[in-house]
Amino acid sequence: MLMWLMAANLLAAGPVLQATDYGVVANGTTDDGPALGRAMAALNAAEPGASLVLPTGRTLRIATSPTTWVIELVGRRDLTVDGGGCTLLLAPHLRLAHIRGCTNVTLRGLNLDYDPLPFADGLVVGADAKAGWVDVRVDDAFPMPAFGGPTGDREQAYFAMLWHRGPHSLVHEHFFVRDCVDAGPGALAKRIVRVYREPRADWSRIKPGETRISLPVRGIAHRMVGFGASPVVAIEENTDVLCESLNLWSGPLFGCNVARNRGRVTFRQVDLRPRPGTSRLTSIWRDGFHVKANYADLTFEDCHIEGTNDDAFNLATHSSRVDEAVSPTEIRIHQTFPLGFVPFEPGDLVGGYSCGLGRRFEAVRVVRCVEEQPRDTTNLNRPATPLRLTLDRPLPDVARGDVVWNQSSANPHTVIRRCVILNACRFQSPVTVEDSDITALAWFYGDQLEGPLPSDIIIRRCRLRIGRGNPELAASFECNIEGRDGQRAPAKEPVIANIRLEDNEIDGRLSLSDCRNVILAHNRFVAPAGALSLRGCRTVSLLFNHMGGDPLDRLEQIGFGDVATRGFVRFGMD
Repeated sequence: MLMWLMAANLLAAGPVLQATDYGVVANGTTDDGPALGRAMAALNAAEPGASLVLPTGRTLRIATSPTTWVIELVGRRDLTVDGGGCTLLLAPHLRLAHIRGCTNVTLRGLNLDYDPLPFADGLVVGADAKAGWVDVRVDDAFPMPAFGGPTGDREQAYFAMLWHRGPHSLVHEHFFVRDCVDAGPGALAKRIVRVYREPRADWSRIKPGETRISLPVRGIAHRMVGFGASPVVAIEENTDVLCESLNLWSGPLFGCNVARNRGRVTFRQVDLRPRPGTSRLTSIWRDGFHVKANYADLTFEDCHIEGTNDDAFNLATHSSRVDEAVSPTEIRIHQTFPLGFVPFEPGDLVGGYSCGLGRRFEAVRVVRCVEEQPRDTTNLNRPATPLRLTLDRPLPDVARGDVVWNQSSANPHTVIRRCVILNACRFQSPVTVEDSDITALAWFYGDQLEGPLPSDIIIRRCRLRIGRGNPELAASFECNIEGRDGQRAPAKEPVIANIRLEDNEIDGRLSLSDCRNVILAHNRFVAPAGALSLRGCRTVSLLFNHMGGDPLDRLEQIGFGDVATRGFVRFGMD
């Protein structure tokens, strides 16, 4: 409590608004939504430097709210919301915070949970692969989930999550749900339901009596509300934002969406994990940190990400296809995934990949960008519109179907520091990861939906271990871009550049494909799973690494996917 009082004193530069003055009761049962709405209206009307302080350590139940986001700041500057360590219990149709178009805003000291929860955990007690179902005994801590399958009401996907034993932690497997029904006479008295799976699935890892499962709660899980990806926290189009001491214990869809920001955006001690003191397996149904198209310097430090049923981090931008090369310096493009518009501005660098030639384009700059259709900001999905880009110099060999991206806004300055990550990560932007524990697949790649192709990657003093995402790989670098025909457009030269891994412990296979300028220094590959494989790589330096208990100093210790790469590997001094 003393910490929160000290923090409140630091906010004295402007007026301090007490949420209780606007009717917040914070007894855990009264609907504090209208009162918090009045407090937020007062903060939005306050002068710069103002802060809103919630009652320290209490619980606010929010059943109704004036807007989808109970904390919403749009176009404001120099404001703070200090939760004082209180817990907000949200109704399923609500989200925690939306900060957009602001400057110098701080959000701190909040715990978030949902009531009712968007999931129910249980144990698989029976399975029939031919009939396509599993029987699940729902844990006593959860209400029985409603019967039925997908509602079709703005559901981006509808799946359960299977949990299997892994070497270091539980590993997951998606279970796309077709229907949930009564398992038979007397089953409900035993809290058993039957869940049918979408066809053509793998049943080999399901072990009744051992495999656990998180079931989606119908009408809540996977359902989008508002616009975009419906995140619990949306940080969009701001300059300078600090989020600290936040605990997101549950969420119906995405966790934090971080998009199109500038300046500095920092997440410090922001945990996305199952609520401590419970046996829950799930926290956020989809991505934890969904990070797209930021010019800002991004920092994530001292965070814990666990129980997200998609990526812990999705660090990327949206890619676009070339529709037409109008002239050597003008192209028409459309974003390949329309959710979350990525702008291009004069001066931005445009990077890309030639599907036909299998190589990267040398980056060029935007001189002019024209939206070829009006962008309808009232559309709930905020679709991206086709663009016409004028470039400062020719983009040689560009052709219809090639993939391009805004390289300047692809999160070019991102640091992940002292984080515990127990879910797979998609890293497609430049990033430095240091002093972190990643027990899951760290996947560095680019494709036709999300880019850019990775470059300028530093991983140091980390522990990389097999976990969620892949049973063999600890980390992987690869190009996965497809042509317009849906077929892989393989790289014909290295397209992933400037990779440095130093002083890491690697328990699992490290796979590098189509990479150049690679330095591996002072890494320890832990036996028996630790391994290194290379394919299509150039200029690979191996400096004082160890494989098991032996120095890694011979080509025979490396797995090669092609003969040519062997000639580009050197062992030597740093």
